[in-house]
Amino acid sequence: MRVNETQGQKISQLYIEKKKEVNKKNKMARKDKITISNKGIKVSEIKQELARIPDVRKRKIESLKRQIQEGNYRVPAREIARKLTENI
Repeated sequence: MRVNETQGQKISQLYIEKKKEVNKKNKMARKDKITISNKGIKVSEIKQELARIPDVRKRKIESLKRQIQEGNYRVPAREIARKLTENI
């Protein structure tokens, strides 16, 4: 197959147009970016700090369950009465 000058120019022009389209798409893709606000960053930092804190409540619940199962859990009568009358 022989390619004459006119066909070569058309091929070159198509190549240049295609390259422009690809470059345009790449430029558009590079424009997208995400910015996290200072508040978002602070929330993330706080979540990380909270994750490092041991779950004290869970340990307390497990301890109370164990005491109840073993029959060692005792609450003073005065404390029960105080809690019952607290919201009256």
